[in-house]
Amino acid sequence: MIARQTRLQWYVFLLLAAQLFLSGAVAWAASGDGLKKGLPPRAAPSDTDVPSAAGTDPVVPDVSRNIAALRSIQFNDRQKAADALIKIGAPAVEPLIAVLHNTDANVRNLAAFALGKIRDPRAVDPLIAILHDTDATVRSSAAFALGSIRDPQAVTPLIAALKDADAGVRALAALSLRLIGDSRAVDPLIATLHDTDAGVRDSTVRALGSIGHPRAVVPLLAMLQDTAVAVRGEAAQVLGNFRDPRAVAPLIAALKDTDANTRAGAAMSLGIIGEPSAFDPLIAALKDADVQVRGVAACSLGYLLDTRAVPALIAALKDRSAEVRTMAAGTLGRLNDPRAADPLLAALQDTDPSTREAAGHALCELKEPRAVQPLIAALKSTNVHERGRAITALGGFKDPRAVEPLIAALKDADLYIRSSSVYALWNIKDPRAVLPLIAELKDAHGGIQALAAHALGDIDDPRAVEPLIAALNDSDTTVRVAAAGALQKINDPRAEKPVTAVIESLLATLKNPEARVRRQTILAIRQTSDSRVVEPLIAELHDEDAEVRGAAVWALGSIKDPRAVEPLIAALQDPDAKTRGAVAFALGLCKDHRAIAPLIATLQNPDHYVPNGQAVDALVNITGQHFCADPAQWDAWWQAHPK
Repeated sequence: MIARQTRLQWYVFLLLAAQLFLSGAVAWAASGDGLKKGLPPRAAPSDTDVPSAAGTDPVVPDVSRNIAALRSIQFNDRQKAADALIKIGAPAVEPLIAVLHNTDANVRNLAAFALGKIRDPRAVDPLIAILHDTDATVRSSAAFALGSIRDPQAVTPLIAALKDADAGVRALAALSLRLIGDSRAVDPLIATLHDTDAGVRDSTVRALGSIGHPRAVVPLLAMLQDTAVAVRGEAAQVLGNFRDPRAVAPLIAALKDTDANTRAGAAMSLGIIGEPSAFDPLIAALKDADVQVRGVAACSLGYLLDTRAVPALIAALKDRSAEVRTMAAGTLGRLNDPRAADPLLAALQDTDPSTREAAGHALCELKEPRAVQPLIAALKSTNVHERGRAITALGGFKDPRAVEPLIAALKDADLYIRSSSVYALWNIKDPRAVLPLIAELKDAHGGIQALAAHALGDIDDPRAVEPLIAALNDSDTTVRVAAAGALQKINDPRAEKPVTAVIESLLATLKNPEARVRRQTILAIRQTSDSRVVEPLIAELHDEDAEVRGAAVWALGSIKDPRAVEPLIAALQDPDAKTRGAVAFALGLCKDHRAIAPLIATLQNPDHYVPNGQAVDALVNITGQHFCADPAQWDAWWQAHPK
């Protein structure tokens, strides 16, 4: 049996790992932010890129050796072996499953953890079986692993684990149910809010906030009165996800909680909900004794879009905390009020680089030309982050004075600076950048090559045609697709046949039997505006794999083709809640009025709810109205404005 102290350390490690896993890396990649930062999405593998099957000769000795090392008496050796098996991946799955019944709890524990990191569905049934292991640490690792794999088959066993005798197991079961996001877990999780352990209650609040079922709102409001400050703080933070007007008054009251994290969470949620009655309480929170509360209040006032906040935010530019000054500058940009111009220009000289960056972006929103020269001067800073922030702001200004300095920045040794410069030049679209951007098509980094291709397509200069055709043969799928999309925008007849070959190759890959390959291909396809990809992407809305369907939804939302609207509306009935959330987001991007009534209907249908207020966000994006998650108000507005 593992010692109590070791077990506690393992629980802490698993909880941290679970929370890191929940941090949104997949959404980051799917959103395209990775590309904008110069970090390319993984290329879609070809049929020849599929990993080797288990049992291939070169891998077997490594698997066997590392499986044996899991029995080492040295913790570091055991951990290294587990890490190696995770890297080996699929060929290690069956041997790891075989040792889940080893007599040594350490071996079972690490085997379960490794299987969770590999995320192979073959491990689901064996991991479910060891949720009944005699050792609590092994049960915790099994719960963590099942959440990582995200197979709906694990929902019922994980619900049962919410009643485990060990608090660590119960907490990890809640976090894993959060990852899977199945509505069957809602009522059992609501019951778990009464657990005697504060850590379990905290994990349960997180899970309910992430799943986003409206039935959780009232129970979560009660958690604002929990005896544990961490639970109150988490409840205050997640209630904003629901955009539910019933939360406004309790959250305003929570701004007076004795715990600063709870006050900050309440301020954040009030901003997300966007109810005008929160204005005065948030203004008052700008004078809170806690820096975090003041900063979040400054940020939340930006969501209310009420220019009465401008004087108070200008005053906050003098706050003793750089965090508050940064948030205030950002919100002043969002409010876009000319009274803020001079104070923001002064903030360009702030001692804090983040505040200077926020002031630059805010002045960009105000279209204040006096900010351009100070930002160009900042390109000579020795601080790489300050140079990068200035470049980003200059790209937003689209001022021709910035073009030559940005072209010079393309020669910077730092990857972040080069990619930011390409992106800024893409925004400005000045013909002077064409030849420097053509040169960037040969950069050693695929992300920069792809950014340069996108920029050249939008500048629409015939000098780019031949270099872009050459880029269609790049070894990186991301670069090939970006070049194809650019050539389609330029619409030169020389590019028609080679672009068609790239598109047809990608569409053929959608038939790959491996879900990972299909998903990666879709993420690449979303970079092109080719009308030929729309129907195949619509077909992928019926893929058996939820993550593939989700990727197809994201791609269709990015392309914004009217043919996709009705299929996306139908996908609001998808059995997977996270996919439904992505569908709502995509419909918001399409801004098609055909989606209004179906999105309102989701607010009234708990069986096919859309999590985390995404239906409300989509409605706001399409209509410009804001009625929180109140279906009656939305329905009344729609009846009065059917066109």
